[in-house]
Amino acid sequence: MMQDKRTHGEDVQPSTGGANLECLFTCQNIPVKVVSGLLNVCYFHKFSLVGQESLLAYGEDPIEPLLIASAKQHEEFFQELEHQSVQSCIANMVGILVDVQTPMSLLIDFKNSVVSISVPEDFLWNFSKDIAQADFQRLKAFAECCDDIAAKLRPVFGFLGTETLHTEDMRLDKAEQEGAFKVDDSFFSEERLKELFDWYLNNYVRRWEE
Repeated sequence: MMQDKRTHGEDVQPSTGGANLECLFTCQNIPVKVVSGLLNVCYFHKFSLVGQESLLAYGEDPIEPLLIASAKQHEEFFQELEHQSVQSCIANMVGILVDVQTPMSLLIDFKNSVVSISVPEDFLWNFSKDIAQADFQRLKAFAECCDDIAAKLRPVFGFLGTETLHTEDMRLDKAEQEGAFKVDDSFFSEERLKELFDWYLNNYVRRWEE
């Protein structure tokens, strides 16, 4: 049986204390049936659902979920999803990007037609404070996963960087004004990824030295 909505909060990945590295996509429309396809992309990139609260679906109440399911209950979850008035859905996963195991969250905001993929930004330097452990290939691997998700969604706008935007900021009528970019062949270009990686190295991690 799928869990009743009353109990949640178990098996949550521990916080690293830092911000998240996020990729957000603004779409024209996101049908509920797309959720399983997006998860298949994550599985391809070696991520898997984790814990008793792998999948959560929310209605009007953004706090109390309508549905909660473990990884083993994913088929039942998708069937129920079709029959609920769902406004958002969250998948909690864990996987390996290059050589670092990291949690990853996939949020599908049906109300605003926005998808968010997020990982703790600390995974870039292997959850340490040693800048020498930062690896561009980890960022590139995350971007490749996000790029494959974009291929399923055909988004109009996107944002990649440390968490600064909410999904409501990425609505189709607001995204470009909030600093999002058009998703085209250059969105995940090597040049753009290196700019983001250099920003982390040259600016953000200076907080360790203060």
